[in-house]
Amino acid sequence: MPVYLWLPAIALAVSAAAAALLFVVRPKTEVEWSEVLEAVGECDTMHGRGRVCLRDGTEWDYALWARIEGPGRSVTRGMVRPANERAAARDDAPEELAPLCNAMDVCGENGIVARLAAVGRVDAARRTEWGGKPILVAEVNTQQALGVRGEVEPDWRRLFVDRHTKRVVGLELFTAAGEGRLLRGTCEYGYDLPLPPGFEEAPG
Repeated sequence: MPVYLWLPAIALAVSAAAAALLFVVRPKTEVEWSEVLEAVGECDTMHGRGRVCLRDGTEWDYALWARIEGPGRSVTRGMVRPANERAAARDDAPEELAPLCNAMDVCGENGIVARLAAVGRVDAARRTEWGGKPILVAEVNTQQALGVRGEVEPDWRRLFVDRHTKRVVGLELFTAAGEGRLLRGTCEYGYDLPLPPGFEEAPG
């Protein structure tokens, strides 16, 4: 069994199953990211479980833990392990792995929620249901929303926000592929769970 390795990270991660969920589409509404930032900032901890799919065909399981210290403030630790044979055959982590893991951050000062809130974004969203719970789904074009140029960023993020708690419960990352999009990662988030043993001692 491959062993998880602690990675310096500012992100969270989610299970690949999130991409396969079916949604019941309802009327459009909006997500105000400053409200989401406040809601996440009121939590004590966050745990993300995800999957990252790289251009070289390797797939990686990613786990992210964060101790939340307020809106846009957190101490985070990430762990990654190979999820397919091609990844397990590598001696090191591909260069693009860490940036995609970092793009899953939804609670830190460099996380996507804090950055969207800082520019005052309010984005259109679809009302859907996920596992029987009402959520909002918002798609963000990174360059248009944040004016990103020359950074290693996914081209799009799809964020899933609980309509009642205003917390991010899921995330999908996409990059451009010809005239379409390529799914690069998924992440699912839980909050106020006990931090794992070794969290405080792990490198940050």
